[in-house]
Amino acid sequence: MRRSKEFFARTLALALAASMPLTMGTGIQLVSAANETNVQTQAKGNFPYADGTYNGSAKGFIGDIEVAVTIKDQTITKVDILSTVDTPSYFEMAKPLADQVVEKQSTEIDTVSGATFSSKGILNAVDKALKTAEEITKKQEETGQGETTEKQEDEKQEETSKYVYGTVNLNYADYYYGELNSVKENATMDLEAADKVGSLRTDKGQLDAVTSATASKSTRYSTTDFTKNKDGSVTINGIKDVHIAVPTALYEEAIKAVKEGKTCKNQLLNIIKDLKVEKDTPKEYKVLNGDGTLTEMKDSVEAKVNENASKTVSVQTTTPWGNYQINVVDSDNLPSTATMEGVVLEMTDGSKYAMKHSENLWLQTGEMALVVKEGFVEPHGNQLPHQRFADIEGKTLKKVTYIVRDGADLVYDNINIYMKKILDTNAYGYTANTGIFADGVQTKFTAKLPSDSNYQLKSVSYGSGRMASLLEAGTDYIYDAKTNVLTINKTENTKVGTYSLVFEDETYGDLSAKVLLKSDMKADAVKIENNKVVISDSKVTLAEYLDGISSVKIDGKASGASASSIVDKDGNIKFDAVVVGRDKSKTPVFANYSKDSVYTLEFVSEGYPSIKATVGNPDGYKYVYAGLTWDEYWKSEGVYAAGNASSSSERDSRDEADKGGFDVVTRATKNHGLHRGSFQSIATIYDTDGNSYKVLSWSKDGKTINLVDGSSIGWSKGTITKSDGTTSTMKYYEVSGIKYVPVKVKEADYEEFAKKYQVTENAGSLTGGYSENQLKAYVKTAKVTKDTNGLKTATKNADGSFSFSARETGTDSGLVSETLKKVEKVTATVKEASGSFGEFLRVDLTGDGYGDLGSAMYAVKWSYYGSDSKNTKPLTTYGTKFAADNWMHKLMGIQLGLTESERCKLPKGTDGTGYWALTVYAMGYEDYTVNFKVTDANIVKPKKDEVVDVTALKTSIQKAEALKESNYTKSTWASMQMELAEAKEALGAKSQAVVDEAIAHLDAAVKELVEKKTPTITVKDKTVTYNGKAQTIGKYQTYSDSKCTKKVNAKDAGTYYVKVVVKATDTTKEASKVVKLVIKKANQTINEKDKTVTFNNKVQKIRNYQTYSDSKCTKKVNAKNVGTYYVKITKAGNKNYNAATKVVKLVIKQANPTIKTKVSSKTYKVSAVNKKAQSFTIGASVNSKGKLTYKSSNSKFVKVTSLGKVTVVKKAKKGTYTITVSAKAKGNYKAGTKTVKIVVK
Repeated sequence: MRRSKEFFARTLALALAASMPLTMGTGIQLVSAANETNVQTQAKGNFPYADGTYNGSAKGFIGDIEVAVTIKDQTITKVDILSTVDTPSYFEMAKPLADQVVEKQSTEIDTVSGATFSSKGILNAVDKALKTAEEITKKQEETGQGETTEKQEDEKQEETSKYVYGTVNLNYADYYYGELNSVKENATMDLEAADKVGSLRTDKGQLDAVTSATASKSTRYSTTDFTKNKDGSVTINGIKDVHIAVPTALYEEAIKAVKEGKTCKNQLLNIIKDLKVEKDTPKEYKVLNGDGTLTEMKDSVEAKVNENASKTVSVQTTTPWGNYQINVVDSDNLPSTATMEGVVLEMTDGSKYAMKHSENLWLQTGEMALVVKEGFVEPHGNQLPHQRFADIEGKTLKKVTYIVRDGADLVYDNINIYMKKILDTNAYGYTANTGIFADGVQTKFTAKLPSDSNYQLKSVSYGSGRMASLLEAGTDYIYDAKTNVLTINKTENTKVGTYSLVFEDETYGDLSAKVLLKSDMKADAVKIENNKVVISDSKVTLAEYLDGISSVKIDGKASGASASSIVDKDGNIKFDAVVVGRDKSKTPVFANYSKDSVYTLEFVSEGYPSIKATVGNPDGYKYVYAGLTWDEYWKSEGVYAAGNASSSSERDSRDEADKGGFDVVTRATKNHGLHRGSFQSIATIYDTDGNSYKVLSWSKDGKTINLVDGSSIGWSKGTITKSDGTTSTMKYYEVSGIKYVPVKVKEADYEEFAKKYQVTENAGSLTGGYSENQLKAYVKTAKVTKDTNGLKTATKNADGSFSFSARETGTDSGLVSETLKKVEKVTATVKEASGSFGEFLRVDLTGDGYGDLGSAMYAVKWSYYGSDSKNTKPLTTYGTKFAADNWMHKLMGIQLGLTESERCKLPKGTDGTGYWALTVYAMGYEDYTVNFKVTDANIVKPKKDEVVDVTALKTSIQKAEALKESNYTKSTWASMQMELAEAKEALGAKSQAVVDEAIAHLDAAVKELVEKKTPTITVKDKTVTYNGKAQTIGKYQTYSDSKCTKKVNAKDAGTYYVKVVVKATDTTKEASKVVKLVIKKANQTINEKDKTVTFNNKVQKIRNYQTYSDSKCTKKVNAKNVGTYYVKITKAGNKNYNAATKVVKLVIKQANPTIKTKVSSKTYKVSAVNKKAQSFTIGASVNSKGKLTYKSSNSKFVKVTSLGKVTVVKKAKKGTYTITVSAKAKGNYKAGTKTVKIVVK
């Protein structure tokens, strides 16, 4: 009998009433669920369920909460929280309720204020676990499983001894292989057996690992084995802690093989090594086979089956999450993310498809998606693989099976939904132009559709995503199917914005189309001034404009607030606005608001002009990043020669003009300087035609330079390709200053400031660099505040120019969502005197942390203390310039130098030895200071008539030139080529240090070359049977010869060849493989069947075939008499069919005999019979010549002799009597009978 919730309440109340006096009288302390092992005496429950642990899940604030409730002796002894995705701060408030359930033996507990949804989720999950306990107990009682008999104990013991149980993490391929192939048990160990799962495990798009950029979501599946990657992404490898059963003998044999170090071609020994053995028999398990495969899951809990799920399951084809989205509406039964191990789809043709977490399965477990077309990208930016489902189009979905951990699997059967064919939306679809919203506005759609389609409008909605609302045909819109014209009427449901149309067809997937109906409002008719939204267009009200805002961004990030919630009726910005959560929690829109706060507020709209402005800011300043020249930056920093921007014609030891003051740095190298200079410096390229190009950043492949003005140019070793296709040649480039200096400038002066300087406002993008090894290009978002480290104040001078203050040390990073970083894992080394970069003193920064620091470094300041070991007061300080003094290498660290120049001269009477400090200024970092001591060995001395030996350099160049480009990845080859070019330039160097540095750099680049791998071609020989159609392997061309020179259509039986070519990629070499396609002859079908006839005294045949007396068809006979005969039918073979022979039986059955009698009936009057007996002879004969016998139906009154003489005795009673004449079977005839009727009346 099913117990109701009221029954639970009553039993709980009784349990509490019974336990209360004991508890109060003895002063016993109740302990929490988490401390079950310390319980000495506990409140007694009254739950009449079998001992065990039962899982239950229920909806919390964000997603499902799953609990495990342990019952022992009818008492809840423990409640464990297994999983939740709720906000940790709120969930921690509700978590103690689990202990209270144990303490009170009841779920009738008050929820926690401020965490209501999480509270209800925990209590409802406990209720569901108790419901599961009730159902299982009831089933055990009905089936007699509640009490274990001696026989059952023996069977359980036998089952336990049959297997060794444990858990192991499985990749998706090994996990699903059993389900997809209905693998059966096989306990024979075979270490040489091929790895049947290998291609599924490694081939892209099959059952390989899932890597997702949506890290926060991808870690919420409790059943998955995942890895968090350094780049912030998550890789889901498969299913964790899968229950495995290994046949005992196989386990012992495999363990022995592991200990002996044997190798294995399949996964058997790997799984055995990783197996964590457990004592208890699990509720479910996969059996490990001797060839390394695993069976499908064996479950002791009977699956829940919905036999008619056609109304429960639906399939969408217009979804941003996949070509198909499968929806299961069954909230009472669906598993949570904590228990969903996997899902298998099955089609009516028997084909099965496995689903992977995050790629196909979502946190909402009733929704899943799959892709059949290459290149599909979902809204989070993840490109979804299509290979596994490529053939699912046109099939019919029959069944969806959820594999549920430690619980009943869910099977939705007889769905029978046709998987419509997905069209290429680049070739087919509906398109329309943007219009202006007005009553009765018409939009004409252009349709490109398959000729055999019959698309009809399915729906029209306003808005997008979950906020979209369906419109009513005839009222809100009219659609003319003949002209494809949509008319939008002005109603309470229609307004400025995006309208979505969905068209459906029986064969092809739905097609969606969007049309944007904009306002005619001018871009300058709305703006934010003095923290107020101001609209100058009289046709648009403030409310209408705010209603048309699709996103509100604060400092470049979506706030989750609506525009109307942060702007009052007069347009004023509400800095105290909050976002109210589903649990009534309140989150400030303007975080950490104070009187000094500054924010970049952005209203994003499709139909109205979007606007962006700085709000807050009561101090009257605008905070931005600005590009400053070296001279402008250092002028107020108190360094030697501050304000000196003069150049010098004197050359350094590298023959470079770096001897000037804070002038521009000029270089002619084609790549390195431009790569490095684009990180934090203002770099400008000049070509031979007199054009200039301000560099912003590089593309990943180094073939495109993004420019400050938003355009780009192509680049290849100094050759510039412009947007119009014309080319020019780089003459030189300049590094003139720092690209991103945090600056504050008065609002009143900002407009003029922005005209003179390259500025990036808050929420704007900061980008730069070229990724090579340790150095990484970056894209960040600006957020300069009064506390930003390195902030300078720009002051407008009387002549209209601007001057800049000394930098301020701050506590803020100046970047959105980033705190100020400390330099870590960096080692400073004072180098021995070299002068390889033209310097007289050099310090290198190396270590794991130098790459990020180098990418962010924009300036370095040196301080010289002479003999002052305490660094009390510097004798002088020096400012530096990138390229002339500061440099970073992709592998060998940051190289910081001081060059004797107009900006750096040692104080009189000093030689550079003694105590120094240098400070690195870097975007997003605290200032990084290194103190060090310099000895004479570190100071480069002038050399006269130096002899330079380039022999070793020539050897390094020769080795590099001997390498083949095709063997290495593009990025590492390009990097080596740049070092090679500089090494060749160094052949003419005047300094041995320059030559030695070139050797070190070139040799390092050669060492870092990554050799391309030879790809594994998994395509194998294929054997098929002739079917009258052309056969192929994939989409490859077939050939008649093994050299693949003669193209043919592989239709007739024979051996054909296919050449599989894998083109070279950046990481793999080109590879090819010739595989065979063998078409076997087909077997012919002989339709003739065994034949059974009845004897008719004639010769019988099966058509005109000869008959034989034996099954081997050696003895010819005429088939006339009763018996079994044989016929041999033969069909000759040909080029496509094998010869065929079939022996069929010809069975001649016995015929029914013909019995004749001279008398068939006789009638007597009773008066005659009363006088005397009456007699006659039947006179019977039979054609079978079988023996005749006679039997009377009443021998008292009618007697018959063996010869057929019949006597009706005297005084026989009235009635009808029969004599049955029987003939025995003989020869070709069966036994038979005939009756003779005698009537006495």
